[in-house]
Amino acid sequence: MTDAEQIQKLELLLLDPKIRQSANKLDQLLSDGFIEIGQSGRIYDKRDIISALADDPHTDAKFSNFDIRALSETLILASYTSRNKTTIQRHSLWEKHGLAWRILYHEAEAKNG
Repeated sequence: MTDAEQIQKLELLLLDPKIRQSANKLDQLLSDGFIEIGQSGRIYDKRDIISALADDPHTDAKFSNFDIRALSETLILASYTSRNKTTIQRHSLWEKHGLAWRILYHEAEAKNG
């Protein structure tokens, strides 16, 4: 499996309610310095996201338009669109730690139209 395929798989894994409800699994996937900028512009840290996902583990969002770009041997940018009630453009920065990829940064931006 290529790094790009692995990152797309990990992004989709973050939708799995079993993963979203598991603080231990999320702790393994999210970098210790993880931050997220939500649609509202609010900044969340790792603890905030682990708590939020545990409280609301289910999502009906559909994902498309994946674009995975290697920025270096240890950094990958994943961009994609999610659709549920609104259309959101999402960007994630993944960092390689040894053999494992961990998400370092995520941003969600509502798309107009």
